[in-house]
Amino acid sequence: MSQTPVTPFDVLFGALESFGTKVPEETKQAIMGKCVINEYKKGDIILNYGQTCRDVSFILDGVAASKFRMYNDERISWVMLQYDVFISILSFYKEVPSEEKIEAMEDTTCICLSKKDLDEITDNCISFKDVRLKLTEHYYALLFQQLYMMHLQKKEREIYLRKIRPELFQFTCGIEIAQFLGVSQSTQYRKK
Repeated sequence: MSQTPVTPFDVLFGALESFGTKVPEETKQAIMGKCVINEYKKGDIILNYGQTCRDVSFILDGVAASKFRMYNDERISWVMLQYDVFISILSFYKEVPSEEKIEAMEDTTCICLSKKDLDEITDNCISFKDVRLKLTEHYYALLFQQLYMMHLQKKEREIYLRKIRPELFQFTCGIEIAQFLGVSQSTQYRKK
C-alpha cells in the first residue's frame, strides 16, 4: 500500500495547526490558490533595506536572518528556521519601506502569501482569524524572550539562548550567533 506524498502545503497546514487551531478546508483551498513557492540560494536577499514587505513567508526548508544597520555595522536581529513564519514587522503592517534586510543564510524554500491575499482570506474565512491570533501570540512570546535576553549580561545571553532556542545552534555559525547576541565577534560560540 503506497502512502500519499506530503506536499509543501501539508507541511504548512500541519505547522499552522500545531498551534491548536484547525484550518478549515475552504481556507486551505483559498490559501493554496494564492500562494507562491520561492526558492532562495544562500546569500540571496529576500527583502532589502527600503523595500516594502508585501508577503508573509513560511520557511519549508532553510534558514533566514533579519539584519539591521547599526552605525557602520550590520547586525542580526532575528533568525528564522524551518517552519517559521516571517515578515518585516513594521514594513508589513504599516506598508512602509523596511529598515531591515532579510537574507537567506542557506538555501531556503518559502511558501509566500501577499498581505492583500492574507487579509482577504481572513475576511472571508472568519475562523482563520484564530490561526492568525495563535501565530501572533507565539511570535509575541518569542519577541519577549529575545528582549529579555538582550537585557542579560553578555555572558548570560548564550546560556539563555541555548535554553529558549537550542535549534539555532544547529543551523548558524559562531559569528552569526555572536551578532544575534550583540557580543564581540571575537567571542567564540561553538555549536554543542
